[in-house]
Amino acid sequence: MSQPPEVVIAVIRDRVLSGAERVLERICDSLGKRCWAKLALTTLVLAYVVGFGWMVFQRHYHFNSAGFDLGLQEQVVWSTSRGRPFQISFETGNYLGDHFQPLMALLSPLYWLRPSVYWMLAFQTVVLALGAIPVFRLSRRHLGSHLAGLVFAAVYLIYPAVGYINRFDFHWESTIVPLLLSAADFVDAGRLRWASVFLALTLLGKEEIGLTVAAFGVVVALRGRRRFGALWAISGVLFSLIALFVLIPAFRAGASDTLGRYAWLGSTPGEMVATLVTKPAVLVERQVPSRALSLGFQLLAPVAFLLLLSAGELFILLPSLGYNLLSSFSPQHTIYYQYVAPTVPFVLVGAIRGMGTLQRLLRSANAPRYITWMPWGGLVVVALVAGFRWSPLRDTGRVPPAWSRLPNEGAVRTALAQVPAEAAVFTTNPYAPHLSQRDILRVFVYHEDLQCLSEVDAVFLNVRDQRSLGSELSCDDYGHFVEVAATDGFGVTFRSHGALVLRRGTGDAITPDLVDQLVRRCEATRSG
Repeated sequence: MSQPPEVVIAVIRDRVLSGAERVLERICDSLGKRCWAKLALTTLVLAYVVGFGWMVFQRHYHFNSAGFDLGLQEQVVWSTSRGRPFQISFETGNYLGDHFQPLMALLSPLYWLRPSVYWMLAFQTVVLALGAIPVFRLSRRHLGSHLAGLVFAAVYLIYPAVGYINRFDFHWESTIVPLLLSAADFVDAGRLRWASVFLALTLLGKEEIGLTVAAFGVVVALRGRRRFGALWAISGVLFSLIALFVLIPAFRAGASDTLGRYAWLGSTPGEMVATLVTKPAVLVERQVPSRALSLGFQLLAPVAFLLLLSAGELFILLPSLGYNLLSSFSPQHTIYYQYVAPTVPFVLVGAIRGMGTLQRLLRSANAPRYITWMPWGGLVVVALVAGFRWSPLRDTGRVPPAWSRLPNEGAVRTALAQVPAEAAVFTTNPYAPHLSQRDILRVFVYHEDLQCLSEVDAVFLNVRDQRSLGSELSCDDYGHFVEVAATDGFGVTFRSHGALVLRRGTGDAITPDLVDQLVRRCEATRSG
C-alpha cells in the first residue's frame, strides 16, 4: 500500500537531514576543535570567491577589462605556454624587462588544458581570498579568540583595497598580499623556515617588493629575532637593487622605465635622494602631503585606525607608501589599483596588533566588560561603512567600470569572431584582452601608434565605444586611422552597428563616404 505524499516527504527529509548531520560530524572530526569557526571561515572565503569571481568574470566578458594590463599579462602566460617564455608584442619584447615576476610562468600549464584568460582571473580571486586564513590565525593567536579571528578575516575580505586589487584586471603582485600575510603569521608563530619560504616567494612578486621585505626584516630583528630579521633585511634590499638595475635592464636591453615616474626629483637615484634631502619643500609643491593624507585615510579608516597603535607595522609601510606617493603616476596615489598590494598586509597585521594593545590597556584599567567590547563594535561598524563607501563591487566612476554594457555588444562579439586566430592584430585598449592569444598584438592608444599598422594583418575597431579613444584621441583620429589603413592595403571584411573588421589584401574598399560615416557615428555616440 502506497504511503501518503506527506509521509514520503517526511521520510526523505529525515534521511537527508540525518545524512547531512553525519557529513558535518565527519567534517568536524577532520577539522578538530572549534569546528564552527573553521566552517565559518571557509564560508567567508567561498563567499568572497563566488562574489568577486562573478564580478571579475562579468567585467571581462562585457568588454570592461583592458589591454593595459589584462591583455598584456595574458599574452605573457599564453606565450610561455607555447614555449616562448615571457614574450609580449607591446611595451617590451620580454615581460621580465618590464617587471621581474618570473613566477607568472606557473600559470602557463593551465593554458595547456584550455587557453582562457578566466584562469588568470580565477587564480587571482582565489589567492586573495586565501589571505583570510593567515589573518584568522594571527588574530586568533594575538587576541585569544576564534571569534576575533573571524571578525578580522571578515574585515580583510571586505577591505576595499583588497577588492580593488582583484577588480582591476590581473596583476601577479596580488599574490604579495597572502604571501606577506602568511610570512607574518609564521614569524609570529616562531616557524621561521616556513616564513622564509613565503618571503622568498614574495620577492619574486615584483622588483620593488624587496624594500618592504627589508623593512619587515628590520622590525622582526628589533622584536627579538635578530639573525632572521637581519638576513631578510639585507636580502630584500639586495634583491630590489639587482632586479631594478641588473635583471630588468638585461631583459629590456636598456634601463628600466620605472624611474621615469620620479624624474621630477632628478635623473638618477642619487639626484632623487639629494633633492629629497636638500629641497624638501618640493614635496609640498607636488602635493605629496595631501596625497599622503588621502591615501592614509583610505587605508586606515576601514580598520578603525587601529594600525596607529602598532609602530612596527607603520615602519614597514614606509617603503611602499614612499615610492607610491612620490610617483608622478596618479593611480599610485589611491587604493583603486594594484600598487597598494605591499601595503595591505601590514595594515591588517598592524590593526590586529593594535586591537591587542587596546584590549590589554582596557583590561589593565579594569574596564567593565561592555567597555572592552566597544572597540570590536566600532571596528565592525567602520569596516561595513567603509566597505560600502568604497565598495569594489559597485561602479562609482572612480575606476573603469565593471557592470556597464556596450550598446552594440552583439555586433562586437560577431566581429571579434571574424578576426583570424593567428593574425597579427591592431585594436584599441578594451578589446586587446579578447585578442591577446596571438604572437603580435598592437594597441591603439596614442597618435604615434599608427606606425604599428604596417606590422599587422587585421584591425578591429568599435567606433561606438568612446573608451577606445582615450584622453588623447578624437573621432577624427578614428577617421584618419581608417584612411591610413586604406592606403596600406586594408579592406572591410565586417561592418555592423559601429563594429569594424579590416584585413590586409581583402574585403570591400574603404571609401571617403565610409570614413565620413564612421566619424559621424563616433561623434553621435560621444554627444549622446
